[in-house]
This record gives sequence, structure tokens and C-alpha cells, in this order.
Amino acid sequence: MIKMKVKDMNNKQHVQLTKVTDYDFVSAEKDKYGVFYSRDGLRLIDVDNKTFSCREYRIKESVKIICDYAFAGCSTIINVIIPDSVEVIGERAFSGCCFLREVSLGHSVKIIKEFAFKDCKALRELKLPESLEEIGLMAFSYTSLKEIVLPKSLLKITGNPIVYNKVKFVNNSPNFTVENENLFTKNKRVLISFQSNVTSYIIPKSVVAISGYAFWYCSDLELITISPTVKWMGENPFAYTKAIIENLSENFILENNLLLTKDGSSLIGCYSNYKIINVPASVNVIKRNAFFRSEVVEVVLPDLVERIEDNAFESCIALQKINLPESIKYLGNGVFYGCSSLQNMKLPQYLIYCGSSVFSKCSSLQTIELPISMKSINKSMFSGCSSLKNILIPNSVTRIGRAAFYQCKSFKEIIIPKSVQYIDRLAFRYCRNLKAVYIPDSVKRIGMYAFSDCQEITTVSRGRSIYRKYESMGLIATPPGNKEKIERMLPKYLHDIIKELTYKEFINCNMQLYENIKTEREYDYNYLDRVKCPRCGDWYYVDDGVCDTCGYPWNE
Repeated sequence: MIKMKVKDMNNKQHVQLTKVTDYDFVSAEKDKYGVFYSRDGLRLIDVDNKTFSCREYRIKESVKIICDYAFAGCSTIINVIIPDSVEVIGERAFSGCCFLREVSLGHSVKIIKEFAFKDCKALRELKLPESLEEIGLMAFSYTSLKEIVLPKSLLKITGNPIVYNKVKFVNNSPNFTVENENLFTKNKRVLISFQSNVTSYIIPKSVVAISGYAFWYCSDLELITISPTVKWMGENPFAYTKAIIENLSENFILENNLLLTKDGSSLIGCYSNYKIINVPASVNVIKRNAFFRSEVVEVVLPDLVERIEDNAFESCIALQKINLPESIKYLGNGVFYGCSSLQNMKLPQYLIYCGSSVFSKCSSLQTIELPISMKSINKSMFSGCSSLKNILIPNSVTRIGRAAFYQCKSFKEIIIPKSVQYIDRLAFRYCRNLKAVYIPDSVKRIGMYAFSDCQEITTVSRGRSIYRKYESMGLIATPPGNKEKIERMLPKYLHDIIKELTYKEFINCNMQLYENIKTEREYDYNYLDRVKCPRCGDWYYVDDGVCDTCGYPWNE
């Protein structure tokens, strides 16, 4: 971990330090409640939701940064006390804490990032400190807040901080203006949040920019008129509205209720009720959340499309068919997240980047063809694809990311190609019908719980390279049977290898072999994850791949 004084960090460095990697857990210290802190005490890294049962929690006084997703989804916490030392609250740090009612913000908080308190439905009151300088997009969305007092120190709001719930803004900052319940920047140059209870709205002529999701969930609106002065728009500012859009600005094109940039190259938002959408031929970029929760059934993309940005088709539950032309080089995070009607997909053969959670929770997805250009299957890419029966992983893939196939319940057999070197944590967890796994010689590391809770697994074949001194081609775990039968089938010199492999990667797989092992060794997860470094003699975590003290690689 790079050590630096937090007081000397700019906003860009803050952003970097709120993100959590596997390496951060190597030296992390865990308190009695299941909360992980960095060794220097400056960062609150994560919370183990399985063991965390504290209703009122006081964060350590030394903490400067609460990292991204730290308390996300924690359903037990009711009250959290944030000390005066904290300066940054990371992205989605408390999102989904559905019972969180009280938050005591310290007097030094400067940045509250995107979605920080999203879906904290019990949160009714939050006092923002006078130190606050920046509020991120949707930071307080889907809460029960009735009033937000903007402090004098506030300099920047990166997008609509409130969606779904209407909030009264009390403005004490000279950098912002509140008019008719709507939030603007100074001199009404940027429209940040619209909350007026009207059926039609003409955007003021003073407005030159509209923030992302500015009109989100304004269900009463029937007509929105974009004034000629508007030159820029953030992420789909009219998402999730039923209003008719009237465009008077020369800086945008409105074609068949599709909002495009002036040159027609980028699609900002879809406001059409048509079941079939033909995207104009001039479009080469589908912007973030462009089709969010659209009722469209089929989308036809032109041959020029090169980028589909984050969450472009998120929660389009009726979407059944979409073509992805070969011109596409970039698929952002969560592009098809929650598209529960999608059944078949074919990715472009020369796709360069495919983000995380692209097909997460596509519960009807049965088949997908991956491109030969794909280098890695990123985090949660197919998690929750419960109907996906089989997948051919191309030989170009070198890494299967964390929770990549989490809860793919229809898998029966997985063949890992010889190109794969790393299988990250939780990669195939809860693939409950998985029976056979074939792991090649090339695999150097398998993360914790990669195949855990695959209760039907009976066969695991492993290549020879990791266990060169053994003559056997690998490990074969038999269906449930007696201990004598297992011992006859397996050479004695494989028993120690089996103990380590099944304990760490295949925990709770309902194999008789594993049942015999777990009676001999208690559940000490750290035991198998830590090894003694041959170079410096210190102990380090195998799953990280390198010694924390001297950097020695474990696979050497």
C-alpha cells in the first residue's frame, strides 16, 4: 500500500484510495465486529456482513477514508458514528443499509461520493457538516430524507443527489440557488435537481447545462421543453419520466423520441414508447443509462456503434432481442444488468473491453457466445444468470474474475481453457448443479470459495504442473461413499494435497471426501491462506500472490 498524508491528497487521489483491491485485505486488521481497517488505521476497507451484527457502530478515530462499498448491504446497522477524522465517504459506502436511521457525520467530511447513502430507506435526517465540499450523484437517493441543508462550504454537486423522494433544499452556500424547489448552481447556469410539482416545464434560458438524472422520477411531468441555451447534458437527465420532450436547442437532435447530440454520434436517452427501437445510423456511442428501465422489447443498433457505456440498458426487463454489431469495442459496467427477458447473446468477435456485471441478473439468459479477443471475464459478469446452462470460455481468457459465475445454478460442467492463470474468489460459488470441473495446468491460483457451496460437484480434475512430483493427473473426488472406498481409489501421497485443495476452494461441496476432512481440521480459514515466505520468513496470504513484506511471489 502506498503511504501518503491524506491532507496532501487532491480529489483524484481520494478517488483512488476509496477503491478496494484484494491486496488491501492482505495487511488489513479486523476488529471484533467484523470491520476491516488498513494497518495504518487511515482507511475503513470493508465490513463482513455475515459476522457484523452491531446495531450501533463507532468508527475508529484515526480513519480518514471510508472506502467504496464498505457497509453496502449491511442490514443490521441502525446507527453509525463517523468521527471528526473522516474526510471522504466512498462510493456506495452505506448503500442498501435499509435499517440505518441515524448517521452522525464528523466535522471534517469533505467529500460524499456517488450513491453513498442510496437505498437507506429508514434514514430520515442527516446534518451535513460545514466542512463539506462535494456531493456525488444520487448520494441520498431512495432515502426518507425530508430536508437537506447545503452548508456554506459546499463547492460542487456532480449530479442530482436526490431521486425518487422529494426533498426540501435549504441553501446556505453562495455557489447554489434554490428556486421553486429546484436546485441550480449560482446564477442558474446548471440545473441540478428538478422537484417542482407541475405538469409542464420550460427550462430557463439561463441554463446552459443539465446535470445527470436531473428529472429522474418526475412522474407528474407531461411536457419538458429544452430551451435554446442548453449546450450540455449529463447522464440521461430525463430518465424514468413519461414526459414528452420538446427540443428547441440546436445543440441536440430529437428523432423518434431519441435524444442525440448535435452531430448525431451519441444517444443520450430513449423516451419512446415503441416496442421496437431502430437506433439512427449516425450513432456510434450509447451513453450511460440511455435506455434505463425502458419498456422496449427489441433494439436494432447500427453498424457504426463502437461504445455502449455503463448501465445503458439496465433494468430493461422486457428486452428480448438486441444485435451487437462487430464494430463494438467497448461494453461498460452493468450494460445489461437486470435484463431478465434476454435469452441469447453473441458478443462481437473483436471486443476490446467488457466491464463488470455486464449480464448480471439476466435470469433468462440461456446461451452466450464469447469473443476470441476476450482477455478476462470480469467481476460478476454473469452472476445470477440462473438459466445459463453452458458456456464456452475462449482460449484467450487469462483470468476469471471475482464472482464471475456466481449463482449460475444451471451449470453442470465447466471446462477451464489452458490460457487461464487465475480464478478469483467466489468465481463459481453457489453453482448448485455443477458436477464436474476441469482445471488445466496453467492455473496458478484459485481464490477463496471459488467453488464453494457447489453441492452437487463430484469430479474435480486438476492438471499436473502444480503437483509435478506426483504421478497422478490430478484429483478425483468420488460421490458419497465410505472412507475405505475413497482410500482405495486414491494414492496415499495425494491425501495431503486433497486436504488443502478441497478445504480452501471447494468448501461445502457435499463430497464425502470433504466430509472426512472437515472432521480432522477445524474451520480456520487463515491457516490455509497463509504461508511462510521462503525469502524473508514472514507469513503472508497465498490468495494475494505475493509476500506483503518483500514481494516474493508464492507460485515460484
